[in-house]
Amino acid sequence: MRLFKKSYLSFQNFLLLKEVDRNTSGIPLDEKNPNCIEMKKLTCYWDKSLDAPSLQNVSVNVKSHKLLTVIGPVGAGKSSLLSAILRELPLDTGTLQVKGQLTYASQQPWLFPGTIRSNILFGRELNSTKCICGLLKNKTRVLVTHQLQHLRTNDHILILKEGHVMAQGSHRELLSSGLDMESLMRSGEEQERCARSGDSDKVSLRSQRTNNSYGSHGPNSSLLPPESSCTNQLPVESVCNMVEETREEGDVSGSIYLQYFTGGRNPLALLAIVVLSVTAEVAYILQDWWLVYWTEAKCCNSTATDIGFTNGTDTTHSDAFSLTFYLSVYSGLTAAAVVFGYARSLVIFHGLVRSAQTLHDSMFSAVLRAPVAFFDVNPIGRILNRFSKDISQMDSMLPITFVDFYQFFLLITGVVAVAAAVIPHILIPIVPLFLVFLYLRRFYLSTSRDIKRLESTKAWFLFLMTSRWFALCLDSLCSVFITFTTFACIFLRDGLGAGQVGLVLTYAVTLLGNFQWTVRQSAEVENMMTSVERVVEYTQLKSEASWETQKRPPPDWPSRGMVMFKRVNFSYGSDGPQVLKDISITFQPNEKVGVVGRTGAGKSSLVSALFRLGEPEGEIYIDGVLTSEIGLHDLRQKMSIIPQVQLRPVVEELPGRLETVLAESGSNFSVGQRQLVCLARAILRKNRVLIIDEATANVDPRTDKLIQRTIRDKFRECTVLTIAHRLNTVIDSDRILVLDSGTIQELDRPFTLLQNKDGALYKMVQQMGPTEAAALLEAARQLYKKGRSLNGSVINFSSSPNCSNSEDLVM
Repeated sequence: MRLFKKSYLSFQNFLLLKEVDRNTSGIPLDEKNPNCIEMKKLTCYWDKSLDAPSLQNVSVNVKSHKLLTVIGPVGAGKSSLLSAILRELPLDTGTLQVKGQLTYASQQPWLFPGTIRSNILFGRELNSTKCICGLLKNKTRVLVTHQLQHLRTNDHILILKEGHVMAQGSHRELLSSGLDMESLMRSGEEQERCARSGDSDKVSLRSQRTNNSYGSHGPNSSLLPPESSCTNQLPVESVCNMVEETREEGDVSGSIYLQYFTGGRNPLALLAIVVLSVTAEVAYILQDWWLVYWTEAKCCNSTATDIGFTNGTDTTHSDAFSLTFYLSVYSGLTAAAVVFGYARSLVIFHGLVRSAQTLHDSMFSAVLRAPVAFFDVNPIGRILNRFSKDISQMDSMLPITFVDFYQFFLLITGVVAVAAAVIPHILIPIVPLFLVFLYLRRFYLSTSRDIKRLESTKAWFLFLMTSRWFALCLDSLCSVFITFTTFACIFLRDGLGAGQVGLVLTYAVTLLGNFQWTVRQSAEVENMMTSVERVVEYTQLKSEASWETQKRPPPDWPSRGMVMFKRVNFSYGSDGPQVLKDISITFQPNEKVGVVGRTGAGKSSLVSALFRLGEPEGEIYIDGVLTSEIGLHDLRQKMSIIPQVQLRPVVEELPGRLETVLAESGSNFSVGQRQLVCLARAILRKNRVLIIDEATANVDPRTDKLIQRTIRDKFRECTVLTIAHRLNTVIDSDRILVLDSGTIQELDRPFTLLQNKDGALYKMVQQMGPTEAAALLEAARQLYKKGRSLNGSVINFSSSPNCSNSEDLVM
């Protein structure tokens, strides 16, 4: 009842949510209005209980066929502006009108299993010169971005801060007005107040959209080579396609039954079930047999009285004694049948539930220990289906169905045993009938099991048809058995008593309904055993390496932070392509290395090999310790992979500050703010090796600059590997590693690499535009003059605070 009430309230809360208003007025398509989107004094709230609105007094017009770019710091309201246009953010005041239909590309897009190219083109021919300003040039576009280098080509620019419009206009108009956009985004004197998105109890369509999206932010074009080098073709992509879910065929193997029936009990419990089952069935048959014996004894006693063998007084005393005796025995047998039958069902139920729990725990442990490649090729819905639907079958329906089948099976066994004991000749037709039954059952199960595995609505009618056909065949077999039993009683009437004939015929007639039900329940048990089969499959998943081994690293390991790759090859599966090829490189202690490259170049795979998300070929050493010889727990807890961002301003602006409860998946925060929260989870582990994997993709340049300053100031004694979207993130690194198709393309100090005009890094910098390229070159030159050693390690630090001193960044 409690679960019903909880489910009812959940449905009620969902149904009472405010509906999205789809009947809003828009700009007529035939109206000669140059604007495609019109906003006038727009104010919106995700939750009115908060003090500050998500958007406040926003007025902007977007002309048809133009590109509007929206920029602003983290939490400025950029995503809220798009949600308002989509009518998913409720309008409080003001007006909003849109002409025509909308297409939305979210910050966290939905992606289907396949290559990047197939997700974009859906099988169409590739033309790499067409993009936002090519294929979509005749559309009205609203682009939200942190990449300032793209602003030059935009028709209109909207700058938001704390939900307010700071400025708007074309790129030339904003520059001529004296507005320094980079200063506004990157180095303002005042820290921006991050807009609140709502408290932990907020339920919004934005959170639903975020929770149901897949994938991650897309690649940044600033790391791509110039168009001339990639026009002809894109590189071959290394992808992990989703595998089809395996569907077993044929009978459920005996090992599945053995694992299920022995999973939650010891041999003594199995012996107890057998003893209780036999005892309960014997007691049930004996009470009927005793009733027959009682009737025959009564008849014999009445006959003797009629011919005058006893006087009246003795007869009365004998009848009273007989009645008490026979009634006591009959009552005792009935009570024994009830008690032993109840105990049998109780023990079986308890054992089956225990078995389901044991298999669930084994599956849960196996999934937790499964390698990352397993989750790459199996969608989360498929995994959750095993823990929800299959486990639910094992917890509820399967025990009930099995106990029902088991009880009726014992009943039918007793019927045949009684019939054979009274009329031994009955065994003659039972043998061919049993063979026919086995053939029909096998034929039926081979069809119904596969139909059940399909679990399709169209297959349901076929399942009903096969079930009815099987019931008709079973009733026919039972009718043959009853007919033969009846004629046997007639032919053998001289040797049978009336009570025996009545007992045999009564038992035989019960077969007409019970036999059909028993066989159908046995088929249902076997159909439901497919759920056990699927759960057992996941209990046997290949696991990662051991969490702990006999070879343990020293307690203070790693003390220096030197990382060395020696002829490392890496793939995400035994049959998958190599994503790292013959990588040999050494990262010196305290060194800051930036890792760049195109999408699919192997940047994240470098981190995967370091954390042993898959087992690499070759050798990886950290402070002289071979990582493949130590346990995964010892390895991974000594390294931190963090999305480095500034946390303090966001925490200070939350309604409950540090006590604020995050919604599921942090959906009450923007994507950038969610990255801020992740900082405290990893940065305080005081590790000597830090990996920053594309952590600043969703933050503005000002916060990005703060992150890099924090890394330089607070992590001087840590080895830092930064996999970046932006070149200005890693331009001040000690060395830059450029990867291409899993191989090392370039590795040297930034200024040295930029002297090679044919090099990959130089081409990436030139792609940023002349102004940004000049700034990056100057930054690299200044770093070169600061006295860094030629071998790439850091020297001449004036101070060296430990990498663990990061509390002022968090709070």
